[in-house]
Amino acid sequence: FTAGQFAWILPGRVPFTPTYHPFSISSSALRPRVEFTIKQVGDFTSSIRRLRVGDTVYVDGPHGSFTLDRHPGMGYVFLATGVGVTPFLSMLATLADQGDRRPVWLFLGNRSEDQITGIRQLERLKGRLDLRVVHVISRASERWPGERGRIDAALLARHLPPHARSLQYFVCSREETVRAVRASLGELGVPADRVHSEQFGMV
Repeated sequence: FTAGQFAWILPGRVPFTPTYHPFSISSSALRPRVEFTIKQVGDFTSSIRRLRVGDTVYVDGPHGSFTLDRHPGMGYVFLATGVGVTPFLSMLATLADQGDRRPVWLFLGNRSEDQITGIRQLERLKGRLDLRVVHVISRASERWPGERGRIDAALLARHLPPHARSLQYFVCSREETVRAVRASLGELGVPADRVHSEQFGMV
């Protein structure tokens, strides 16, 4: 697979069923093991916890074109909310395994600081990449020292470099958030052809 792609997953005994669910691959494309980072948000994702070593799981993929190799650049900006970070975990891990030192900014929005998906993976990757992670919490506790609210033009302008228009942008979130982030990037003068997006729904 290529970093940024997804696969359809079906735990069970037979693969002939219409109940496959899509999940982004979160592991490096250069490693032999395929990994998924799955957050418990619905009936299906809750059932994943009951899987045991040796259980059969059908994986159909890879699929998708939300990948870095289609949009090369001098640096990257990843923007996500919640579980939308999962394709970026794969992209970052792959860049780290390649020894890539191009700068990367990750803006990650979550409702509360204890709901951040992939936080341990991100901490491990920071030392292997030229990576800046900006966590944005919409309902932060009083103890939260970082950014609050939502990812908007003002917040992006505080953290992006002067050459922001020359970077490649990838956005992964719900449809309404993708639209809002695209509008914010437009306010900053980022060309539309440098903004690439993928939308998701809960399963």
